[in-house]
Formats: sequence, C-alpha cells, structure tokens
Amino acid sequence: MLFRPEMIPLIRSGRKTQTRRLVKEGDYALYGSYSDTIQGVVRGNRTLWRVGNTYAVQPGRGKRGVDRILLLAIRRQLLVNITHEDVLAEGVSPERTPTWKLGCLLRFGKLWNSIYKKPGTRFLDDAEVWALTFEPAEADNG
Repeated sequence: MLFRPEMIPLIRSGRKTQTRRLVKEGDYALYGSYSDTIQGVVRGNRTLWRVGNTYAVQPGRGKRGVDRILLLAIRRQLLVNITHEDVLAEGVSPERTPTWKLGCLLRFGKLWNSIYKKPGTRFLDDAEVWALTFEPAEADNG
C-alpha cells in the first residue's frame, strides 16, 4: 500500500492507524457471512484489500516495502464525514488551541488536496472513500 514517506514513522509508531482511498467505478464491498461489516474491497476481478491480511507499506510507487500493516476494518464513507478522531488516526498532529479540532481538520484537508487534485476528488467535493483501519504488523499472513 502506498504512503507518503513522511507517513512511515507515524505508521511505525502507531500514531497513523487509518488511511483513506477513493472509491472508484467498479469497486464493491465484500461482506461477512452473517455480518453487515465490510470484509474486503474488490475492483473488477481483483481483491484490493481484505480484513485480516497484511500489506506492504511502500514509500512510493515502485518502491520496495519498508514495513507491513495488518488491516483491521474497512468502512465506506463520504470524505467530508470524517470525524475528529479519524483525522487524528490519519496521523494529523493535534494542536492545543481553542480551535484545535478545526485546525486538525483543515490540515487533513490540505494534505488530502495535495494528493488528490482532480475535480470530484478534492476534500470538499463529497468524494466517497474507503476508510481503512490498520496496525503495524510483523509477519505476512495474506
């Protein structure tokens, strides 16, 4: 899974435990047998992510994996519905000011917009995303 190089230390320390990826045309969720929780995401005929699997952490496209993460949960949501707790789990540092929650949200929006520049993918564009929750992992089980 691709991450910006500056996110790698946050993943290693356990401060970054979520990432969001755009929902693309043809994506669909896999559900558990007796559950309404998402267990995986498929695009076309390829499974992108599955809860319980580990994935390489790559600091860029074509770069060698430097760590592994274990996928714990998947949610589908509108990006603008991100919670303050989710912003912190994305690795955004809190600042203790009277408006610190708004500041965190604005910093996340700025980070998102530095990655996604096309119309319809920007922070305030009502983009749909997969919210992936993970933790650092030692061994590969998927």
